[in-house]
Amino acid sequence: MTISLESQDIISSSTSFSQKSDGNPLDDPSIVTFRIASTLFPAIPLKELSAHSKVIRGAIAAPSASELIVYTLTSANSEGEFMIKTEEEVSAGDFEVLLKYLDGCEGINSQIALLTLQSLLRISHPTRLDIPKLHSDARQTFESIFPPHMLAIKRDSSTLYHALLVAEEFTFRNVRKALLYAIITSNNIDTAAGTPSDPAWSAHHVKIFAHLLAKFIDKFAPVLYTVANAGHMACTDAFADAWMPLVIEPSYQDDGVTDPLRSLERIKGIDWGKHGICDECVKDKTDEWNGEMEVIWEMLDQWIEEAEIKVLNDRK
Repeated sequence: MTISLESQDIISSSTSFSQKSDGNPLDDPSIVTFRIASTLFPAIPLKELSAHSKVIRGAIAAPSASELIVYTLTSANSEGEFMIKTEEEVSAGDFEVLLKYLDGCEGINSQIALLTLQSLLRISHPTRLDIPKLHSDARQTFESIFPPHMLAIKRDSSTLYHALLVAEEFTFRNVRKALLYAIITSNNIDTAAGTPSDPAWSAHHVKIFAHLLAKFIDKFAPVLYTVANAGHMACTDAFADAWMPLVIEPSYQDDGVTDPLRSLERIKGIDWGKHGICDECVKDKTDEWNGEMEVIWEMLDQWIEEAEIKVLNDRK
């Protein structure tokens, strides 16, 4: 289900959600009003909402009077309001998205807007309304759109940086790692000046990107610009003849030294047998290149940590 953030859609969604409980709000104590700051959400079926949220379920007092009850997620401003405390602030916008999602009664999928998905992740988090099933579903959907695996994220997406902010907000470390690699290798970042390719990037992230890119180059340049050695002398000679036109020259065209994982994928994909390399040596080198990819992917965790420490120290 694609959830729209259009205000009129949110209003109709909230109304439809309230209609799932029978009766007039003034006659049914299970129909309440929620207030977040200055925004009121009338005619909310409390029982249904509390069935989803552990925080609301644990905080509500059973209404006994036939009157409109007001629950607030901020500070109470009258004696008629019941305050529900959360560890972190709940925004009216996120609550609107939640009501619309609950009204849909459908699972979220990969077509959902990233802003909407972010709202659902935020409001369902244990520090806010604590809705475990929704939070798990939203995270799975986020990771299906931005898979936390080597080279699994499409670099042509215009939402990569926004997705990085979401991954950092909710500490999705593996997704963050994959997004960092995708962003860095899809943009030409000036490592010397730290110049951003996108004005939306923060100075903090630009420095992290530049640090990681420098690490990619330092690690991969010796592999890329050194002719591969093989187990047989004839195959080593064949590599020497083919390495410049098949490996090094293409890397000049696409700046392959800054994208070690895709460059290694390309090297593996060359039909080395046509260039005089025996099957045994092709297999040995392919295994070696696969191992190099795994090493780089594992080292990326350490490089990210080093980058964060460096950026933090530079602020002091």
